[in-house]
Amino acid sequence: MREQEQAVTIREIEGLSSNADCIRWLAEDLKGAGITPFIGAGLSMPFGFPGWPAFLRDCARIFGVVPAIEELLSKDQYEEAAEVCLQARNPQAFQDRLVARFGVDQSAAVRLEGAVAVVPLLAKGPVITTNFDRVLERAFELSGVPFDDRVWGGKVSAAINGFQHQARILIKLHGDVEDAGDRVLTCAEYQ
Repeated sequence: MREQEQAVTIREIEGLSSNADCIRWLAEDLKGAGITPFIGAGLSMPFGFPGWPAFLRDCARIFGVVPAIEELLSKDQYEEAAEVCLQARNPQAFQDRLVARFGVDQSAAVRLEGAVAVVPLLAKGPVITTNFDRVLERAFELSGVPFDDRVWGGKVSAAINGFQHQARILIKLHGDVEDAGDRVLTCAEYQ
């Protein structure tokens, strides 16, 4: 049944794409071991989640550091801009803004459709994301194939194990919105 679902989905995707060769290659990969999707903010933005520059500008406005943030963003210095926002008030104020814009309540409130609804059909094993919201978790749950585990921060061995065993895990490179202690968004957090 799963192969039929994938075939229908691939045909639907192929009809929307101008790059039919890549879609055929993707379909072939799905017949074998599958693919490991690498997903960024583009998957969450259609549901009202801001892109990182928009989020940082919002924080800058609230925290009173607009000129500094605009200068950093004009130089594509996103981690530095996040650091300025984090230090503008206090770390908890920055975390509160993250949760307000990307938290569990926001992820639960969106109706999932489009590309994010297809990802659970494509991924048989690990999924990698730079997103720290919960949209992917919700998409997999609604598809009846929830992740066995979610890993970020210092859980490198769990990620390696997931790849070795093709486990259905979500590897969140920047961490999870609800976990400020193991997140990687600012300069200091990268260091």
